[in-house]
Amino acid sequence: MRSHTPSFIPAWFIAVLVIACGSPGWLAQAVAQEVPFTGVVNQNQTDVRCGAADSFYRVGELKKGQLVQVDEVIVGWYKIVPPEGIHSYISKAFVDAKGDGSAGVVNTDRTEAKAADVNGPGNSYRTQAVLNKGDGVQIVAEEGSHYRIVAPSGAYVYLPPGSVRRALAMETEPAEPQEPQEPAEPKPEPEPVEEPAPVEPEPQPEPEPVVETPAEPVVVVPVVPAEPKPAVETPEPAEPEPTAVALPEPEDPSVKDLKEMLNDPPDETAEPAEPVEVLPLAELEAQIEAMLELPVEDQPLAEMIAKYEALQAAGGLSQVQAHKVASRLASLRHGLEIAQGLEVIAKAREPKPQAQTQPTEAVSYDAVGRLLASSVYDGRTLPRMYRLADPATGRAVAYIRPGGPVDSTRFLGLLVGVQGERAYDPALKLKVIAVERIDALQAAD
Repeated sequence: MRSHTPSFIPAWFIAVLVIACGSPGWLAQAVAQEVPFTGVVNQNQTDVRCGAADSFYRVGELKKGQLVQVDEVIVGWYKIVPPEGIHSYISKAFVDAKGDGSAGVVNTDRTEAKAADVNGPGNSYRTQAVLNKGDGVQIVAEEGSHYRIVAPSGAYVYLPPGSVRRALAMETEPAEPQEPQEPAEPKPEPEPVEEPAPVEPEPQPEPEPVVETPAEPVVVVPVVPAEPKPAVETPEPAEPEPTAVALPEPEDPSVKDLKEMLNDPPDETAEPAEPVEVLPLAELEAQIEAMLELPVEDQPLAEMIAKYEALQAAGGLSQVQAHKVASRLASLRHGLEIAQGLEVIAKAREPKPQAQTQPTEAVSYDAVGRLLASSVYDGRTLPRMYRLADPATGRAVAYIRPGGPVDSTRFLGLLVGVQGERAYDPALKLKVIAVERIDALQAAD
């Protein structure tokens, strides 16, 4: 039989094979990019978080062996559909309960559903989805002024790197139920039969020997499986973010002041807004180019957001156009958030009669600097914190946690001295202070 073993293997092929086998991290990363897929949790007591970092709060815990649906991998973190037992919070004021209270209907547009912190609604700040009037929710429980609900469509939670492996086909197929077998009926005992007299067997001729003919060798040709085509990742459109700031319960005094500055009370007598005209994408892009030539404070960001949202809602866009509209909306909303933050800082710098003057007694402060709002830790994607900057260089010397017994928001923009419980954050490489005392070291302008 002819051998099919190659007589020569190139040295470069062996080198590539050795490098690939010695780099399991590279192989794992390549496999991880093939999403979506069904995964299996491979660690006991795996924490589930509301975002793709350890700094986000916990929303639950999964056991080893649980199946999860992985839709994306972000810097090693697994973005999954919330499994059973991982819930969301929504304010009771925006939901009308129906029937026995296990279902409800949203009564206001742009209502936020928050990822449910394991410690309750007061710590749940991460927006998972935005619901509109008429959307239905499944109520699990009542907790204070919030409903705990089944996570709505479009919500996601995250598992840490290395905690999920791709599920095998046998693990995802449901087991076929076995039909119950009926017990066999007992067989009646046979009646005794008299044994016949033994008969001597007649001699038989010896059989002729059989000569075995060797079978022809069978050549098996191995079937090489076709390489799977790489999946084309479709960019996920940016989730719409509401302009209103929803506050946790109970309200933090510092957040309460920001709410008063950012959100005007709703005008119940105002007429409903007129429908926005749907313009072609090319015309909107031309308007964007003209808008960028204006000063930041004169740019009609909210108007352009409304126009792009109207075009997105009208549909009929190609995949490239839909991605372009989603990217433009995300950029406009980010610009609007920056403009609102600048407005907050400007209002915070206005004279306040209750601002404290420089203390007369000698006080030893844990940190001294100018108190500013943080554009990174803004309470949306990351926990809310304020930045204490060196007045000479502008560099951050510490971060301030809001809340507690002291309202620190009325000191925004001022040079202050801070006392409180200090902790060192290795990721920021800075001190983080929970304020117990804050003094203005200069009068308000």
